[in-house]
Amino acid sequence: MPNRRSPTASLISLRPARLFLEPTLTRDGTLDGAWWPHSTDLRRELPAFVRALEDRIGPVLRVGLDSQAWDEVPAHLVVDGRFVRISGHPATPHTIRVIRGGQDGFLLLVIPPDTAGSVAATAMRTAARTGNTLSAHDILATPGTLPPDAEWRMRRYRDSDRAAVEALALADALAALAFTDAVALPDALAAAGVLALSPASAPRRRRRL
Repeated sequence: MPNRRSPTASLISLRPARLFLEPTLTRDGTLDGAWWPHSTDLRRELPAFVRALEDRIGPVLRVGLDSQAWDEVPAHLVVDGRFVRISGHPATPHTIRVIRGGQDGFLLLVIPPDTAGSVAATAMRTAARTGNTLSAHDILATPGTLPPDAEWRMRRYRDSDRAAVEALALADALAALAFTDAVALPDALAAAGVLALSPASAPRRRRRL
């Protein structure tokens, strides 16, 4: 892809990431949200993206993305003193896969930077809708509107999603704790002020690299 940097590119790294995540993060849909970067300069865009994501899902270890969508794809970047590995794979255009601990992955739509604001906003809402079944290609191929049958193909949030949301919060809390076995787990949870969940609420991992 040609270099689209402008004379104001030095200010891009100061802009917040335009990121919209599916609210439950249960990963029941095709995508887990959307990212609309300001440019095709990955070195400037990725740090803000990673920081915004880590507020919701914890430390990001690795990302896989469409190498053809960026000016350059480095092997890794250092974000706040931590290495984030990067792999490019042109077979999945307009997406980025984010990996946290345990090979646990989230797949997001990447909207081209020069997309019109109204079109990008609709695409982000669609990708982040709970139960969405549209692919990245489908969403970007229908700019500004949803296919006629899209509404019934998207599941709304249900009360049964609550356990999965609580389990995700628990998994994020455990990432910062030190414990060695199941016997020590209750004490670690109590020390962190986290309530133990029932086995039925255990985090469910759907995607792996």
